[in-house]
Amino acid sequence: MDSWDRYRRSSTCQSALSGCASATATGTCTLPPVFAGLASVTNPQSATCTLALAWTAATPQCSPGDAVYYNVYRSTVSPFTPSASNRIATGVTGTSFSDEYGLASSTMYYYIVRAVDAANGAEDSNTVTVGALVTGPGSTLTTLYSDNFDGTGHSGLDGWETGSFASGGSTADWRGVQACSPTESGSNIFRYGGTSCTGTYAQGRWTLAAPGGAAGILVPADATSVRLSFYHRWNFYSSGSKTDGGTLMISTDNSTFTFVPASAIISGKSYTGTTSLLYSCASRSAGGSGRAAWTGTQSSMVQTVVDLDAAANAISGNVGGAAGKTLWIAFSPIIGCSGSNYGWFLDDVAITAYVPASCITGVAIGSVKPVPDGRWVPGTPMQASKVAADGSTINLTWDTTTCTDANYNLYWGDGSDLPTYALQGSVCGLGNTGSASGLALPAVPSGQSFIWWVIVGTDGSQMESSWGKDSAGNERHPAASGQCGFTAKSTAATCP
Repeated sequence: MDSWDRYRRSSTCQSALSGCASATATGTCTLPPVFAGLASVTNPQSATCTLALAWTAATPQCSPGDAVYYNVYRSTVSPFTPSASNRIATGVTGTSFSDEYGLASSTMYYYIVRAVDAANGAEDSNTVTVGALVTGPGSTLTTLYSDNFDGTGHSGLDGWETGSFASGGSTADWRGVQACSPTESGSNIFRYGGTSCTGTYAQGRWTLAAPGGAAGILVPADATSVRLSFYHRWNFYSSGSKTDGGTLMISTDNSTFTFVPASAIISGKSYTGTTSLLYSCASRSAGGSGRAAWTGTQSSMVQTVVDLDAAANAISGNVGGAAGKTLWIAFSPIIGCSGSNYGWFLDDVAITAYVPASCITGVAIGSVKPVPDGRWVPGTPMQASKVAADGSTINLTWDTTTCTDANYNLYWGDGSDLPTYALQGSVCGLGNTGSASGLALPAVPSGQSFIWWVIVGTDGSQMESSWGKDSAGNERHPAASGQCGFTAKSTAATCP
């Protein structure tokens, strides 16, 4: 097979290498910056619902000296397509942004950040999406499920769901609430066994009973340290090599159940043995033999505490523990065909988790309003009057009646800066009364005939308003000023 090289073909007759040529592209560069996209979103657990975004700086392709700013897009679903309708901040300078705008506690938010070349306005097209759940400060131990089987309304299966792992198996030995002593509290327990407290269970069954019924137990998405605690005593048949027992299983779909490993039992009484069943027994055929379980006899109530995060992670394909999952927790007696006994007695079953506190929703997106200019933004335009004859001290008034922001800043530049709105300085925190008196401005620089200034609304934190539009209707200075600590801009708001 022939091979190819630079303008030369391998064959019997070969020509000389052709010469190399190069050319430099001319014209306007319209390339966007090279940007890896958003790197992280973290939840600082602030009193006001806040998520902190961070990324690595983009690199401009057109000119190394070009400034780069960033646009931030947000959604409650993923994937999503960035657009003007979900853009929450524009002109962000630096490599971070604190989103404190209209977030609802315990809600998952997803973000895309895109880089923009300030010289040509070209935005990159990355779709890197990162999300986080927003919550408030601290956490509270929350009970997700609790049943002590005592008091009015507790009877029968008490809302528990029963089922069988052995084909055609009966669940009749799940008697539910019975008055059998000893108990851990009150006078009732939840029972697997015969009809009376000393009645024996039937042989050859492998069944389950799950608290929460068919609906299961919903664990909040922001929950941590999810635990199952219960008290129990038991009398299971055990003779020679034949052993019945009770075990725990867990599922996230109420269909496929996984055995809870002994390693997930973090305190109290762990499994005491292993089931061993006759070959001809239906419960063995279903896979019930050789399972870690509570076996033999335990006459007094003992506590068992299970780490449900670890138990959930034992499920094939499940990651992230129990948080955000619906769990079905199966108390499962595995009974052979050799003998019987009194069964399993449960009491004070509880499922708990630490759930972060709620946070307060902050100001809405678009709450930072542009200052009226009488043309693009309705209202009374800014007015200025000289206090000093040379104009070095002035009084200003601006319209805060049509639209009001939390605070206002004044930014200024000299005449040569006007085409690009490059800034020379600022006066921060003018208040929101709509007037400022005795403002000292610098003298007009040598070679310049004037200085210019603009009043900009802010949220008092990091976001400033639009600077208004130029005579052609284009946004003045699309990047945030970086003055007075304001590193992001909102152009979504309108006034009024």
